[in-house]
Amino acid sequence: MGRITTACVLALFIARSAAAQMQSGTISGAAKDQQGGVLPGVVATLQGVDITRSSITDASGEFRFLELAPGAYKLAVALSGFQTVVRDNVIVEVGKNVNLPVVMRVAPVNETVTVVAPTPLIDAKQTGTATNITAPELTNIPTSRDPFALMRSVPGVLVDRVNVGGNETGQQSNFTMKGTRPQDAVWTLDGVVVTDMTLTGSSPTYFNFDNFQEIQVSTSGQDIRQPTGGLGLNFVVKRGTNDFHGAFRGYFGSDGLQASNVPAELVALGATDATADHVKQISDYGFEFGGPIVAERAWFYGSFSNQDIRLVYRTTPGVVDRTELNNPNLKLNWQATKKDLVSFLYFDGYKTKDNRSPGTTGIIVNAPTATLHQGNAYTTHRPHGLWKFADDRVISSNMFVSGKYAYYNTGFMLTPEGGMNLNAGRDLVTGTSYGSFSQSLNLRPQHTANVDSTSFFHAVGGTHDVKYGFGFRSTEGTTGTLWPGNGILALRQGTSAAASFAELFREGNGTNAGRYLDFYAGDTFAASNHD
Repeated sequence: MGRITTACVLALFIARSAAAQMQSGTISGAAKDQQGGVLPGVVATLQGVDITRSSITDASGEFRFLELAPGAYKLAVALSGFQTVVRDNVIVEVGKNVNLPVVMRVAPVNETVTVVAPTPLIDAKQTGTATNITAPELTNIPTSRDPFALMRSVPGVLVDRVNVGGNETGQQSNFTMKGTRPQDAVWTLDGVVVTDMTLTGSSPTYFNFDNFQEIQVSTSGQDIRQPTGGLGLNFVVKRGTNDFHGAFRGYFGSDGLQASNVPAELVALGATDATADHVKQISDYGFEFGGPIVAERAWFYGSFSNQDIRLVYRTTPGVVDRTELNNPNLKLNWQATKKDLVSFLYFDGYKTKDNRSPGTTGIIVNAPTATLHQGNAYTTHRPHGLWKFADDRVISSNMFVSGKYAYYNTGFMLTPEGGMNLNAGRDLVTGTSYGSFSQSLNLRPQHTANVDSTSFFHAVGGTHDVKYGFGFRSTEGTTGTLWPGNGILALRQGTSAAASFAELFREGNGTNAGRYLDFYAGDTFAASNHD
């Protein structure tokens, strides 16, 4: 049986800019002479690793570059009769506005002045709170290399577990933030919302930690484009540049590298390092490679990673709980015209897990045959993984439009390690399971389409930065359950004969669907400063 849910929201706001749930930032500024007079007609040229844009200052002397990918840029500001001013290494972060006022000096001959100064750290227009973790920080700061572990470093976020050296990698953590529910969390990958709507607020996959140019975790004052006020997790994938570049990484740990911490009182009861919960092996290998397809016109970036986490739990003696994560990724950017940057993204997250505990209430020790094997599952006859197409168009220095379409085919299947021929049973007196377990199929395909616009203009005694657009999202959640053997679950809840009985199951299969339509418009107003 299916259920259709439709949501339509029209929002009109006049407010200052907030921590954004987006994949870009902005550079703006004003060109003035030494006496403080504004300079219209100044040519501002911005050069990044893969784009070059120009903007001409308006009557107020202002220039702006909208919707820039995170990274380092070079800004050159030039006007005949004045020194050319150059700023190197201007750092753009997701959701941040970099304000760069420029003072130009009169010069009888052509001169260039290179300004050496750090990028301003304060965004005067931002009222929300967000933590931006850049690629160097992701690479160089020791962490468990997992987004959920990364949340623990964000002020205001509480996570229900500690990922010790990667032992929780491949498992989703419960978390909360500033009074919001975990179900309000929004996961965004390269500008596409990919939140699992069947398990609302959860991630639909697991990620390659070195795949990102930047990760932003926003905790309040969310951008108007985020559909909830909950935690915003925004992942921006790296992109190719005009230089070929590549990297390889490898991390490895095993039980031979761990010290013993079994307490003496448990050793006296027969516990050993081999039977206690411990890490048997953790490895993390990956590579990336990117560069130009056609210099100054088209670029590529590709990566692949493999994580292998093997754990020993006393609740399932004799077997190893093994999680393997594989993440292929390909990103293409093409400067199709001077105004259009066309992009394509492919991503998939393959997860397999052997001897997964079903987490059954009252069961302390699982029989190996009653544990689960997890693997990916997809809607048939459709491409697997995330496929995104986008066109970012610069209409003018005062207007930017981005159109995106994405299809994400993902899901998973849980199959009992004992197969579907064994019957299933549980002894709640001894807290043990035996036989097999039920099979579960979960399919989660989704379609997303968005058109987002940003315009800038002067009116009513100040400047207006207006964001507006619309979007459509279609999600489905198909769940199928099948019990093994003869479909009967044997139960023992006490020592008497009456406390032993059986439950009879039949196959379950259903699909829930959601359709979401949204319109939005918001204005960031800044009053003019009259000296």
